[in-house]
Amino acid sequence: MLNFRKNVIFVVNRMKSKVLFLDIDGVLNTERQHDRCVNLGADQVDNFGYAFDPEAVANLKRIVEHTGADIVISSSWKMWGLDAMQRMWARRELPGKVIGITPNTDSDEMLLSIDLDLMDIPAIKGSEIKEWLSTNGNQDTRYAILDDLPDMLPDQESHFVQTDPRIGITKEDADRIITILTGKAPKAKQASIRNPQGNERLANKKIIVLGDIHGRTIWKDIIAKEHPDQVIFLGDYVSTHENISEEDQVENLEDILKYKDEHPETILLRGNHDMQHLGYDWAGCSGYFPRVAMEMEKLKDEFLGKTQWIHIMGNTVFSHAGVSTEWLAANDLKLDDINALEPSELFGFNLSDPQDVYGTSPEQPPTWIRPLTLVGVMVSGYHQVVGHTEMKHCVNVMDSNGYPNNLWLCDALEYGFYLLIENGVFTERNING
Repeated sequence: MLNFRKNVIFVVNRMKSKVLFLDIDGVLNTERQHDRCVNLGADQVDNFGYAFDPEAVANLKRIVEHTGADIVISSSWKMWGLDAMQRMWARRELPGKVIGITPNTDSDEMLLSIDLDLMDIPAIKGSEIKEWLSTNGNQDTRYAILDDLPDMLPDQESHFVQTDPRIGITKEDADRIITILTGKAPKAKQASIRNPQGNERLANKKIIVLGDIHGRTIWKDIIAKEHPDQVIFLGDYVSTHENISEEDQVENLEDILKYKDEHPETILLRGNHDMQHLGYDWAGCSGYFPRVAMEMEKLKDEFLGKTQWIHIMGNTVFSHAGVSTEWLAANDLKLDDINALEPSELFGFNLSDPQDVYGTSPEQPPTWIRPLTLVGVMVSGYHQVVGHTEMKHCVNVMDSNGYPNNLWLCDALEYGFYLLIENGVFTERNING
């Protein structure tokens, strides 16, 4: 029994050897993420409020993976209690382990102790952190503080990193915290050059990228206007939102397949609505048209023979919804494996999260994942170009942390917008512009 107790004490002390005091608003909960939710019109709210910024969360994960630090919540969110914070961490699959919350020292007694002549108001959060360390830490405890407000005591300055509330934790912030907690800077990963021939092809071509077709014939007008070297269709050729007849939807798809015959360099990608209308039980979604499904059954072999899941050109990946590192890892796949896969449940809506009714789980496949999630689980070193989520413009979601990953959202044909890639430069265009 004595040995068991010693082991428990050892584990507790080890948990507290590195501690990150973490604020939430302006650190994980950012102005940038709020703007994304508004711009994309996506419902990103759960029982705990708005979803956290995926890029800030990714940088928190970087800290945890490099340091093994435990987390103590110093945010006002702690008012919900430790149990609520731990449940939120589990529900949102956030990195690290929350082991505590700082105490509330903002008491009447403390305020009465202030020297009113000097107005020397103490740093509230800094005092709370100091109190937690005096009660729970030990002489070997290394600690760091992430907050968007400099409400710290003088002797905590060397442990403190202030975030920009607009974007939260950046890679640079994360690296500074790692240095504070470990005493050494993290090693930089060496960049690898992928498919340089593809980069040359991208630079020397005029390419147009067309978002979800959904029965529209606007693609013909865009091609006639641009005279491109190559066209990339991002999928969802059928299932209309605009009262296009079933016969016209099928005829339009047949015209696209014929265009592929006449221009073999054309890339046709597969969308979730296409899979649904090919008759796969696992591909059910909204917008089902029985006559379209009947006709697509006849076109099934031709459609599958002329279409693919993704297209890689240099360091850019084109797909219907986006390729998630979580989906790849869950299925033990690499990018180059995807196009060899036959249609299967791997490309159906992932039901692992019963509260995900929209496609916001990071394990969703390239036919389903939504951009607010995708931006946090992008494949390292690659740009991505996707459709699937309706936009009023082709939107470029740049990674403000300095990573070389951009995400283009291109499901905007309803408003006449498409993406032009010319000499390697990505530009939004409009059929009327």
